Parts: sequence; C-alpha cells; structure tokens
Amino acid sequence: MKGKIILVVFTLSIIVSGTILVNTNNNDNKSVLSNRNDSQSTQNETLDGEKNNYQVYYTSDYLYTEPNDIFNHSSLVVIGEYVQDLKSFVGNDERAHTVSEFKISKVLKGDFSLDTIEIVRLGGTVPLSEYIATQTQEQLEKKGISTLSKSQIAKSSVEFISQDYNLNLKQKANKKFILLLNYDSDNEMYVASADEYSILEFDTSKNEVYNINNKQFENYSFIK
Repeated sequence: MKGKIILVVFTLSIIVSGTILVNTNNNDNKSVLSNRNDSQSTQNETLDGEKNNYQVYYTSDYLYTEPNDIFNHSSLVVIGEYVQDLKSFVGNDERAHTVSEFKISKVLKGDFSLDTIEIVRLGGTVPLSEYIATQTQEQLEKKGISTLSKSQIAKSSVEFISQDYNLNLKQKANKKFILLLNYDSDNEMYVASADEYSILEFDTSKNEVYNINNKQFENYSFIK
C-alpha cells in the first residue's frame, strides 16, 4: 500500500515490483524460479534426496525512506543492541516476517520503560511448507515448485531478502541500531516503520546513523 508508513504485520504493506525465487543448492545446474512479469518458470535440476534452500528477493516502495522523515512518522524511537531473532512466520501478505529482540540503551522518542523490546520486521527464513500454504496452484506452477514431493518440501526452507538493502542482523550481533517504530495495536507488537529503512546502524563513536539511501553514516538532530 503505497502512501502508508505504518506496517501492519498481517496485511500487505509494501508494493512488490518483482520477486525472484532462487534455489541455492551448491549444484552447478542451479534453477532460477521466477514469477516476474508472469514469465514461465522451469525446473532444471533433480531435487530428490536433497535439502533445498530457496531465496525470495523482493523490492519495496515507501512514502518515506529518509531517517528524519521516518522519525517524524514513528511513535517510538530507541537506541537498541541486537540480541537475537525469536521467530519467523509467513504473514497474510505471503511474505516472511521476523520477530527480533533488542536491548534498549536509550529512548529518543515516545514512552517505553522495559530493558528489551521485540519488534516485527519484514524478511527472514521460514519452512517451504509454510510458504507453499499461502500460494495457489497456479502460483506454484509458475515458480516451478508444484511438483515437489512431501519429503522434498519438508527438507526445504525459504529466505526472504530485500533487494534494496540486506540488513542481515545475525551478522551484526552486539551492534547498536536506531529503531524507528510504530505500535500495531491489533497484534500488540511494535513494528519497524519502514522495514530495513527504520532499523539503522548507529556509530556510537561518531554519534552517526547509517543512511541506506546515501550508503554512508550521517549526523541527525534527533540523536541527542
């Protein structure tokens, strides 16, 4: 839904201009399964007896992507240290969402008294079976996964990755971030106001925030 910044966990909150489903097996003959522009997909390798990890690459369109703008449209902004991912699930938007835990060191906007916070963000890895459950038979055929056996599906997973910016929090343990959030009252959870654009690396030595658009650390007035 272009024009809205608040992400609701179980509703479609982004405009996807293209998704590519890629099989990441370490075989020379990799299969690329795509539904971009309704193109015909083909399956080029045998999957029997192998664990298959797929990747869905997506692009998003937001009304606000600059930190100052997102700050102004967020109800809670905190400095937090990434602790861990708690769980991932497929939402009604047919995409993976992940609940991540952060340890809070400072509140920059809004009221929050706990030492840790759990936030919902777009992206993550889910079992292929959960992803398949959200797809129609026609969609499965276009993506080349309609003929997989139950055992193949049980061994497989799907990772959702943003083409705009791969946040990859698991490789940034103990690093601090500026979290720009809004509260989803229906599900009683805080959500990232604009996904990866609202989970920004924070350089404590220079008091600067990483701007994804400019690909550099910058100083902002909301950092006090």
